[in-house]
Amino acid sequence: MPANNLHTLHDLIAAHRAGQATITADTAWPIVGVPRASFYRAMARGEVPGRLAIGRRRLIALGPFLKWLGVDDEGAERPMEDADGRN
Repeated sequence: MPANNLHTLHDLIAAHRAGQATITADTAWPIVGVPRASFYRAMARGEVPGRLAIGRRRLIALGPFLKWLGVDDEGAERPMEDADGRN
């Protein structure tokens, strides 16, 4: 699935199931819903799981990133936990 077609979490799940291993940071930040600069700063601080740096390119491993977004290994979205660890 071409990166320009990855606009939603469901698109990322489908790409991961199809065997795509990484996405670009520019594909990821709109899905997270934060400004681009904030997302890149979070990547630099190590707060985004699966981050990879190859030269100047910033990539994200889909498996750890999807897990961070609350998607289980089968591709189903898990309910988000509140601050106390409850659903």
